[in-house]
Amino acid sequence: MAKATNAETQQRIQQVYRQLLAGSSRAQIIMQFAAKWEVKNRQIDTYIRRATDMMVVDSEFHRKAEFGKALARLNLQYRTCLKDKDQKTLLAVQKEINALLSLYLPPPVQTLQLLGIDQGAINILNAELESRGLSLAGVIQSMLKEIGADGIG
Repeated sequence: MAKATNAETQQRIQQVYRQLLAGSSRAQIIMQFAAKWEVKNRQIDTYIRRATDMMVVDSEFHRKAEFGKALARLNLQYRTCLKDKDQKTLLAVQKEINALLSLYLPPPVQTLQLLGIDQGAINILNAELESRGLSLAGVIQSMLKEIGADGIG
């Protein structure tokens, strides 16, 4: 088969994207599309990688939008409860707003402030490490061992 056009490639990546969202495994995606598109497994892996890259971009963009939408919905619910004098639900909504805004978390560690490191950046790094089955503390300990400073502290 001839090389896919850019439009065909984008369409294929979108199809793989949808299959990944639906929970399909690499093997299932290969079985579904390799023969249909007359491509080798390596090409399917490229489509999977590009679809996964799209998911990362989408999650970064949509996180802020979803956060704003969630907060706006809670604020609307709060106003409704206030108007209806529904104190029980009003308190529950306020607790949810507080949790969403991380108002219950302790303040950032002083060391981070001294180093000029943003707590949000640490949270993002920690989430990325956890998605790879790693812990931030474990990574830091490994780094200290690599530089010969594992006995510090």
